[in-house]
Amino acid sequence: MRLVIPFFLIAFASGTLSCKPTATAENCASIRTGQFYFYPSNTGSSYSITRDNKVQKESRLGSTDTSYWKISWTDSCNYSLDYMSGGGKEFETAPHVPVKVKFLAVTKQYYIMQVSSEELSRTLTDTIWRVPK
Repeated sequence: MRLVIPFFLIAFASGTLSCKPTATAENCASIRTGQFYFYPSNTGSSYSITRDNKVQKESRLGSTDTSYWKISWTDSCNYSLDYMSGGGKEFETAPHVPVKVKFLAVTKQYYIMQVSSEELSRTLTDTIWRVPK
């Protein structure tokens, strides 16, 4: 049985990033909505993440792969994602588990997030950019 999780989680590189900026309610508010970009290392893929207060749309740039995820905010810097639709037939027929997202650090150029789910044996951390690279 194949587990379905957001594109950005599938492509995460291993490891944890260290950073000095922190996530606060004030700076997390600046990234709750908007368009962001993810460039997972060693994959050659890039993604656009468009988020409003209720839905996150994830699109692989240069393809038609797009998925939609329902957002449930738990506080200013934390939310969970539940699969809604898209991502192709494989995505739509696979089991879905909620994914927890936590903003760890926020800067003017990027933010660092931590992703986990009950199905993962570890927590994944990576950088999401505010503008395309």
